[in-house]
Amino acid sequence: MARRFTLPPAQDPFVNTPLISLGAGADGLERFWITSWNSVSGTQAIMITEDGRSEQHRFPDDPGFYSAGPEDADTLWLCGDLGKVVRYDLRTRELERYATGAPYALMFGGMVVDPASGKLFGLAFPPPDPTAISFDFRNRTAGSVTPNPCAEHYSASHFANGDGTFTLLAFNPDLALLRWDPATDKVTRTLASELVGRPVRWTDRSTISATITDGAGRVYLPELGWYDPIGQRLVDGPEASARMNWFALRDGTAWGAAMAGEMLTLARWDLASGKITELCRIPDGTIQGTRLTESGRIVAVTMFGTFYLIDAEDGSLLQARHVPSDSVGHVDCLRRIDQDRLLGTTFITQRFWSLDLRTGVGEDLGRAAPGGGEVLQTWKIDNRVYLAAYTGAELVEYDPERAARFPENPRIVAKPAAGMRPVAAADDGRMIFYASNHHYGELGCVLTRYDTRTGLADYADDPLPGQAIRSLVLDSAGTALLAGTTMDADCESAPPSDDHCLFATIDAATLTVITTAKSPAGTRIARVRGAIDHDRFLATVTGTFEGRSEKRWLMLPAAGPWPELTLADTRPLPDQATVVVPVGIAGLFVLRTAAGFALWDFRGDAPVRLADVCDDPKAYACEIQDGSIHVLLPDSVLVDDELLSRFA
Repeated sequence: MARRFTLPPAQDPFVNTPLISLGAGADGLERFWITSWNSVSGTQAIMITEDGRSEQHRFPDDPGFYSAGPEDADTLWLCGDLGKVVRYDLRTRELERYATGAPYALMFGGMVVDPASGKLFGLAFPPPDPTAISFDFRNRTAGSVTPNPCAEHYSASHFANGDGTFTLLAFNPDLALLRWDPATDKVTRTLASELVGRPVRWTDRSTISATITDGAGRVYLPELGWYDPIGQRLVDGPEASARMNWFALRDGTAWGAAMAGEMLTLARWDLASGKITELCRIPDGTIQGTRLTESGRIVAVTMFGTFYLIDAEDGSLLQARHVPSDSVGHVDCLRRIDQDRLLGTTFITQRFWSLDLRTGVGEDLGRAAPGGGEVLQTWKIDNRVYLAAYTGAELVEYDPERAARFPENPRIVAKPAAGMRPVAAADDGRMIFYASNHHYGELGCVLTRYDTRTGLADYADDPLPGQAIRSLVLDSAGTALLAGTTMDADCESAPPSDDHCLFATIDAATLTVITTAKSPAGTRIARVRGAIDHDRFLATVTGTFEGRSEKRWLMLPAAGPWPELTLADTRPLPDQATVVVPVGIAGLFVLRTAAGFALWDFRGDAPVRLADVCDDPKAYACEIQDGSIHVLLPDSVLVDDELLSRFA
């Protein structure tokens, strides 16, 4: 019989979201606004004054708003989805939602909100093409939808050009300067590569999450130089000797921020002398969460909700306050520590928690890995838990018998230089294997092999050129990895170089590729799921087949070479299942359908449904370890230690 436990709350993450000024409140103090990300409990916002007084605003139906801008002192326009914008009244807390006419896509920072024209403008990437929108918020009507204004996928920030128009910065693969005229909604484009007369590859926002403008209206773009937005050309000016995001300029002094792991460095740049002086370092600070007040001090809200007020001249800490914002968030991974403890990791927080299965009491264990992101793969080996994290593909080791105190415990034990998002995992009880996508805009992946006994790590960069491994399963002998791939870059952030995906066998000792076989035409993701018996493995393909978007299954012989695979070798998954989870018993898999999770047997000629695992359609993930089933619901986890024993 399954037991139900309430999920423990953890600190909501204030990440990927700019801290913006709302101007002075009734008391004359400047107010700032920043939002978290939470797709389960809904995002929450902090409105905080420069003296540290704060109030929280909750949006239970919205996971997050990565873009925001004020219409006036009491009205905000928010956007997290290109397909809709939200008007929010700070006094009444009333929401109004409006469709933009664009498809869904996650819109990052950079949205222009122009009170003078009564319009807003933004850009996002609904694959396969970037799309820009405008919205007339004065009349509450959708404006233009502009497909393909540039090839660049992600917005970063914007600046006023000084003539009533605005420039929005978008990146990956180049840096695009999108000039938007609110009067006509006309969008024109200038590329960084055109400005400098050479190819430019720009795949992150770490120096363009904010910009500075001098008294002559020139904008500083790190790595390019000073840009004249009226003449739309680069001009001479002082260059910073440090790679930072310069977020404020006043009286010849600029202030900037740069990330290194989980630490944010703040610095001051004297433009006349060129001298750059480090001011301080902020634990868990973010580039987008740091601003200069009108009164000349630095305010910062960290990823985990700590507010800092800092002297902008010498870096002295003037005030530090924590804003409580714990919530139950989306859980990416579950790992059973032992009979009485469960470990979970939450989306984009880089945090983890434990849950006592005797008492039902949970505990937020804090940071599990460096940087900003989330843990996406976990293992339990020899009383240690191993976790692999996005955005640096680090592998960390956690000893549950010691106090959680990153970076001591967990501690980093492997880090592939070219890795970003860990998406596939396997182990043999000693060796850990995981594949990590390359960074945005880059095809391929890196495969990591870590020996938990010796601490030695080995890496194979791009073992299947142009392909990213999306699944790993050890063969019956434990000597080879069976892999499935996608031809796409992470988040489709680069065009594929192949027109097919692969199934492959990889030597577990050397990480060299032994054999490959093309998956059926139309496949976008191929995955090996697990053993059906000693001689056969279950695999799935996701893609468009005969005009239908679906997921299908097939059997792969354990012994190669594999035959040429066609659509005739595949069959639709039962009940239009979307998730397939091996249970550790050959031939048995848990499938997720619209009705919930159920146990299926694939050993015969056709799959046979054996038992319900969870019939709640809100259940979104299932993790199985050592014969125990763990099913995640928005606010709870079901633990069943008995069901699988009936079929073992």
